Amino acid sequence: MKVRLYGFELEAEAKSVSIESLMTYFIDRNGEPDNSGSLERRIFVDSTTNKNYHLGLVVTVKDQKRFCRLEDSRGQIRITVENLTGSDKLMEFNFFVLNRKNGLGLYQHYHQSCGLTVFGGYLVSHYNVIRERLANNEIDEARRHEPSLSKSKESGIRKKHRGKLIFSQLVRKDSLEKMLLDFKKLKAFEYELSALGADVRAGIPLGQYVRKYREKLTFGRTWGVSVLAPAIAKAVGDLNPTSGRVHAVNELDEDVSLRIFNMPDNFGEEDFDEVALKLHNLDLKSFATHKVVNELVAHCESDELRHIFQANVR
Repeated sequence: MKVRLYGFELEAEAKSVSIESLMTYFIDRNGEPDNSGSLERRIFVDSTTNKNYHLGLVVTVKDQKRFCRLEDSRGQIRITVENLTGSDKLMEFNFFVLNRKNGLGLYQHYHQSCGLTVFGGYLVSHYNVIRERLANNEIDEARRHEPSLSKSKESGIRKKHRGKLIFSQLVRKDSLEKMLLDFKKLKAFEYELSALGADVRAGIPLGQYVRKYREKLTFGRTWGVSVLAPAIAKAVGDLNPTSGRVHAVNELDEDVSLRIFNMPDNFGEEDFDEVALKLHNLDLKSFATHKVVNELVAHCESDELRHIFQANVR
């Protein structure tokens, strides 16, 4: 089994809640059980060990006391069942690092551990909790001074905290069509061009003055994934955009965003057994100084990947 590294990006739309605020939220709750999903997960974040990166760990706790082992004794193959003792539990791990300047990160994943989009779902969910809490607190404070606070003023306060966290997986141009075909619905495609040909300039208002051109295409409901996926992939190949993003809906009816980069499918892989051995006796309170985390940061700063993870994407 392979442990693979995948890229992702975070963008915070709400002006009142930054990515730094989100990471601080998790730091204040480091290791607290989160049972909002089907499994118990605990998210750990460190923002002091490395001045350039937020360092993180997702621990998935599995509520089972027995596991099966395949035993081969002199040609006789049988299944044996073993029990965990006391409060011991099976667990899965996923380390991640996030560039504090541009919101680009690297996530470690292997089969049956917390998937990248599942991880993103937790971040988006808690981001919304923070926004709602800030808005409610401000409304409560306003009502202390004005008990009959009008609906319009309440709406104005909520508007201040409006906006979502956009979580995007970094996707290679060559593999875009294959990935898009797995989604339930494709909603929109946006792209940015910096090398503008004469034909493109001719179709843009004030085109002669434009240095960069950004456009968002929203698709009608009648067009299915099987039609749009190859069409989007072809457009990316023809346009060769500086950057691009596809907005989709997965099988769970969750909004998903894919950020298109000129990059590999994954950013490295390693045998699970080798990674697991590195983690033997790891104290979760000091995970941020562990070799595995340092290796993720080194990947982001390597000559091969620096152009992606050190990019100025804002």
